[in-house]
Formats: sequence, C-alpha cells, structure tokens
Amino acid sequence: YTARHIITTMVMDSSPDACSQTKMKMETDGWYIDAAFALDCDLGASYRPPQTHGGGGGCRDRYETKQIGTAKKGYPVYEKMTMFGPDGRESFSTITEVVEFSQATLDPSLFDVPEGYREVQDFASLYGAPAGMPSAADIAAATSGANTANIPSSNPSNSSPTKPTEALPAKKAGMIRIGVVTVKADKTAEGMNAANLATAVQATLQEKLKAPNVEAIPIQATVLNQIEAEARQKECDYLVYTTVSHKKGGGGFGSVFGSTAAQVAAATVPYGGSTTAAVATNTAASVVVADIKAKDELTVDVRLEKPGAGYPAFTKQYKGKAKSAGEDIVTPPTTQAAQGVIEAATKQ
Repeated sequence: YTARHIITTMVMDSSPDACSQTKMKMETDGWYIDAAFALDCDLGASYRPPQTHGGGGGCRDRYETKQIGTAKKGYPVYEKMTMFGPDGRESFSTITEVVEFSQATLDPSLFDVPEGYREVQDFASLYGAPAGMPSAADIAAATSGANTANIPSSNPSNSSPTKPTEALPAKKAGMIRIGVVTVKADKTAEGMNAANLATAVQATLQEKLKAPNVEAIPIQATVLNQIEAEARQKECDYLVYTTVSHKKGGGGFGSVFGSTAAQVAAATVPYGGSTTAAVATNTAASVVVADIKAKDELTVDVRLEKPGAGYPAFTKQYKGKAKSAGEDIVTPPTTQAAQGVIEAATKQ
C-alpha cells in the first residue's frame, strides 16, 4: 500500500461579542492508505457545528466554517491527535497505530458465539450495573447538566433486585476477588451529568482493578444487606464502595471544545484494542471530558471492607484538577484509587 502523509488542523475561535467564548486547536498528524476494509463512516464529511449555543438570556451564537485544502484521508495506519489549550500549550494527545496487518482468510470459528456470552442493552449493563441505573437511552435523553433525579429509572424502585446474569467461575486458589459496588455520584456542578460521571468511574475502576492475584467483579445489588449477600455468593474477599463528586472551577472555554474533544477521543480509540473493556473505558471517560472545563475538580472516595465486617480496611480520597477544558480528570484519580485498593487488599 502507498500511504499518504496528511496533517489536519482544526481551529475554533470566537469573536469578542460571542455568547460563549471558545478558543481551541486540534492537530491530527497521520498516514493513510486506501483499503476496502476501512471503517470510514465519516470519510468526506465536513465539520458541522451545533445549530445553536450560547449563554443565558436567549443569546445564541452563529457559526461560520471555512475549510482549506482537499486532502483525501482513508484508512489510518498511524494517527497522532493533539489538543492544545487556550494558552497554546499541549493539553493531551492520543496515538492510534496499526501494529499487525494481514489479508489472510479468517477462521470461521472466530465468529462463533463465545462461551459465557450475554447480551446487554446499554453501556451500564456491560459493567454489571444494577436495576434502576439509567439506560443509555435515558442518559442520551437527559440534557447536559440536568438534575439526574429527573432521569427515569430503567426499573421501578420497588422491583426486586436483579440477580446476577452470568455464572461466575469458582475463585482460583490464592486469588483475591474484589466486588465493585455501583459508584455513586455525590455532588456534581452545573453542566456535569451525574449518571455519565458515575458510569465512567465505574468502568475505569473495574478495568484498573487487575493484578496477577486480584480480580474485580461487579456487584449488582444496591441495598447493604443484599450487597453483602451477593458478595458472599460470589466469593468476594472484599467490597469496594466508591463515591465521586465534581466541583466547578470556572474559567476555560465552552462546551463546543469539550464536545469536540470527546468525539475525537472516542473516534481515535483503536479498533481491536487489547481488551473491549479498555476501549469502552476510554469511550466512557471521553463522554465526561465533554463537560470538563478549566479548573474543574474531581474527587474519588474509595472504601474497602470485608463483607459483613462493618468497618473499613482501607479508605482514601483521590483528586484531579483540570488545567484546561477537555482534560481527562476521571482516569488519573480513579486509576490511583484502584492501585490504592489493590495495595491495601494484598497487604491484609
């Protein structure tokens, strides 16, 4: 294949009288080939800004777009996407690279339904969220910053707790099994969707709670005695309770940047990554990134305890603060929390 080297730059800037002050720059440095298998759903599509956006009082911004150049992209064999903050400094970057390439005919058995397969209807269900957590449709229907108490529940509150949908294998000798209780979003500032935030932390925590002798499994119950009963049934050595809160820091630029950052972050997650969970985790965090502004603060509180003990074996608080809009302040503190939990569990 002949690869084309294309550097694409997108700049967004607002006029002094704009309702929402926006300033951002995104650069994608990539190599592209023409390939019949390419999943280029957005190839040839020009950027379309939101219809309206602005501050209070009925103010609405008008968007003008200008495209320079007609470079043809294609299937990316290497792409580095870099975001720059309003001060011109690099905010974050991601790299997608093809590390293996083959045109051999695939073994039909690869497409057989795998053992232990279960169908899920939304992202929350993928991570074993309990009945009552909003579905993907519920979250999508809720406007950003809406009070999550108004989001309809997937199940009535008086429904019986959902039983585990999949049988767990017996715990291996020497393995420490940690039950991950549904994450709670305690306090969130205006503009942050609490359900999205809790789901992102839940996905990240469960993905990071891994070690040679440590495994994490979801706990679906939400009532204390049922949580502990489920933990005993699943042979959990520990339970981890997590609460996340978000504090608005002010400053930064508007949600147009955040939305773009989230879309790009989700789009640049490589197909066929190391694990499906890792890809889903990145996507979950990128949704929350859309609502992060400069100086926003995130706090992740974790409490580790043995089922029925009634007292914590480990408790600690981890924090993250955004230097610029669109910064991922979910993954770092949640990863630190997971590491702290693993260290505490293996030292007991």
